[in-house]
Amino acid sequence: MIILALDLATMTGWARGEPGGTPTYGTIGKKGRSHPAIFGEFQKWLITETAGDKRPDVIAYEMPIMRDTDTGNVVGLLWGLAAIVQATAYQRSIHNDNLMPIGLDKMRKYFLGKSKWKREEGKAAAMRRCKIMGWAPQDDNAAEALGHWCYACALLKPGVAHRTSPLFSTRVEVGGVKL
Repeated sequence: MIILALDLATMTGWARGEPGGTPTYGTIGKKGRSHPAIFGEFQKWLITETAGDKRPDVIAYEMPIMRDTDTGNVVGLLWGLAAIVQATAYQRSIHNDNLMPIGLDKMRKYFLGKSKWKREEGKAAAMRRCKIMGWAPQDDNAAEALGHWCYACALLKPGVAHRTSPLFSTRVEVGGVKL
């Protein structure tokens, strides 16, 4: 079973792999582009990444949420990216039961050990957690996609959950923060 996990944003993080395996990961996008450019590039990438032998069995993606500080522009972007995920999944016959919208708080609770973080602190914690796991994401978008991938793996294959859960990992201090 291949899981493709997405951290939807202007710079979308992605992680792909089998539960219990070593994921591949990265980030797509560039800051400072218009919504149509972001949507078009993401759609083109997602169509390629779900075609043929790249087709995942499951697509897990961060469910868009609206924070008090978000503008209509941000909300439109996030829901637009989610709609592209759903439409592409439909076109690739990845049915609704294989689409996993994941709440950011649920992923962070599983991957980081607590659900409520200030935005930048949560992103930094995801980067530290990935380092502990032996991964080197280029940015926090890929790091949070790895968190979504781990959470999806744990839900779909509970037998491998202990490999990525903070409960069973060694607690270490990184940058003055215990993880």
